[in-house]
Amino acid sequence: MVVIDCKSIADKILDEVKERRERLLFTPALVTIYFQKSVFTKSLRETFEKAGLYLYKEFFDGSSAELEAKLRKCNEMPVYHGVLIQTPLSRSASRDVFESIDPEKDVDGATIENQVRYIVGNEVIAPPATPQAIVEVLTSLPGYSLRALQDKIITVVGKGNVGATLAARLMHISPNVHVCHTRTRNPVELIKRADIVISATGAIGIITEDKIKPGAVVIDVGYSTNVSPGSTAYRGDVDFEEVAHKASYITRVPGGVGLVTNAILARNLLRICERKNVY
Repeated sequence: MVVIDCKSIADKILDEVKERRERLLFTPALVTIYFQKSVFTKSLRETFEKAGLYLYKEFFDGSSAELEAKLRKCNEMPVYHGVLIQTPLSRSASRDVFESIDPEKDVDGATIENQVRYIVGNEVIAPPATPQAIVEVLTSLPGYSLRALQDKIITVVGKGNVGATLAARLMHISPNVHVCHTRTRNPVELIKRADIVISATGAIGIITEDKIKPGAVVIDVGYSTNVSPGSTAYRGDVDFEEVAHKASYITRVPGGVGLVTNAILARNLLRICERKNVY
């Protein structure tokens, strides 16, 4: 078993971002709109500081209509080169609000236009960060190039935005991609057959040793807060201690895919600025 060194993958991306940023005559800036405090906000700030980028944070607690108005304002502000909406959304907001982001400032590939381009394999300056992070984590492994993925059986657990987008993208790479969720018949069968298991449900410890085959690659995208008296811990979908000895490669939570996601958001912001040729 090898624990995938996601920090090294992220650091390599950030080193490239820092080098390319120095060619610009300004510092790229992202505004992130969030609805509740989370560890993601803190880790994203640390990533952007490391890359030498600006991050502006704006808390929001209003209706979808008010959020859409706010996004339109952010689109028009030249100081913001990228716009990010953090999830989960507030109860009063619908996913339609993502369409209010200017596609040219859509740092997380969240608009339908950018998601479709990404899924079908067309060029997209700022791909959806978490699905792209997973692809880059996989292709960093020996013997797991994009071409090699064509011969792998891949099961994506979870049909949320990350799982659905990733599965759709992978289906354009490999003919052997399966998605399972709460309504899937015999989901354990699909998981146990897989060479690669990617779980993005947010259900703590749902992937256990008995659900994977020996030598499988296990990518944990879940991130949940486990609160107990006197402590707060962050846990993933995978029961790491159980599964680790059976997998060939595995990611940790925290300290796994999320680090690469943040680095890709930084790279996406840089690409948006480079696209505008503002030097």
